[in-house]
Formats: sequence, C-alpha cells, structure tokens
Amino acid sequence: ADGNTVSAAAATLTGPVVTINTANLTVSAVQNSDSEAGLVDANGERLLGVFDFYAANSNIDVKKIKLGVSDDGSTNAMANLAQEVAMLKLYDGATLVATGAIDGSGSDAGRVKFDVGTAAGAKLFSVPANTTKQLTVKAVLSDINSTSGAAFGNITAYIHNGDFDATAGTQTISTLGGAPASGNIKRMYKTVPT
Repeated sequence: ADGNTVSAAAATLTGPVVTINTANLTVSAVQNSDSEAGLVDANGERLLGVFDFYAANSNIDVKKIKLGVSDDGSTNAMANLAQEVAMLKLYDGATLVATGAIDGSGSDAGRVKFDVGTAAGAKLFSVPANTTKQLTVKAVLSDINSTSGAAFGNITAYIHNGDFDATAGTQTISTLGGAPASGNIKRMYKTVPT
C-alpha cells in the first residue's frame, strides 16, 4: 500500500416519503323502488335492493359474500320469510352473478352465502380501483295462496357483514365496510295494481 488513509464522513440521506394505502371495499344501499309505493307482487322474480360497492386504492375481486332478507328492515337472522322467498339472486347489470336458496332456520335463517371457493382466479365480481359498481338483489317470490304457506307482508334485502372475502392483488380483505346495509322495505302482495 502507499500509506494513504481514506476516511468517509457519515451523511444522512433523505429520500421521498412513500405512503402505501391498503385496499378496502365499502357497500351502501341505493334508496330506490320498483313502484312509487314500494309494492311488489309475489309469484316471480322481483327487485328487492340495489347496492353500490366502492373499491378504494386497488382493483378488488370479491370471492365470498352473504345476503339476506328480513320483514322489518333489520339484518337479524329470521326464518319467517322462508315460505315467501324461494331464492335470492345477485346481478351485475343484466348478468347473473350468483343465485341460491335462503337458509330456513338456524343462525343464518333468511340468508344465503355466495362463495366461489379457493380456485385460482375465481371471483363473484370485480370492482376496479377507485370506482363504484352497482349490484342488484332480486328474490324469487312464491305465490301467495292457501297451499304455499306464503303470506303478504314486508320484505327487504340486505348485504350482511359476515362471511366476506375479497382480494386486492396479494392482500386479503375480510371486512366489508358499510355492512350490514339494508335496502328499502317493500310490501309483498298477491297482485299489485298497475
């Protein structure tokens, strides 16, 4: 060596601050009605609720979601609509996303869970980053007559806050913001005046 010594002075390096926002999905009910009075006639597929889903910070793929119906606007489990509601359907525009029969009893009475499982790429629906997707809940209602057991009364659809699963890239989302969210209460009749 040549006998020279090099010493470096310590310096503080300052760079830009990077903020990473986590993805989240929020649901809210759209207050609308098929008729001015909120009347629906039984014996067929009827609109029960419209819901907006907002994806913050990332594209979000929903893999599992639970819907329900009640007769009082609550999101409590209730078995008293099992005779009136044959099944619930979830639509993205005119596209059927999922359909299933509601549980008639137990802790999930009046509810149905839609779940695509764990297959790679499987999803019920996607919401692009920082946008809102509107989904519709419809019910297949039974005819109101002396043999079906179905009766006229109130009905509303809701998005439940349990059994939810979505992904945003590698992030797993298990909480649906804004849930539970209930649509308008409607009144079921055998027929509705036109």
